[in-house]
Amino acid sequence: MAGTADISFGDAWIEPLTSDGKGTNVVVVRSPEVEHMIAKAIEERRLKYKVPPQLLSG
Repeated sequence: MAGTADISFGDAWIEPLTSDGKGTNVVVVRSPEVEHMIAKAIEERRLKYKVPPQLLSG
């Protein structure tokens, strides 16, 4: 992913997401302003955000 970008999007090429058939993506945010915009979109239900529990154990 772009190391200096304020925000990067990409396909989730990690298991179990590669074989789930859902087309899951990852997002890396490095800017407080962009993080705020994304948080607002999630709050307003314009953006869906879900972290699989198995990715949090670590």
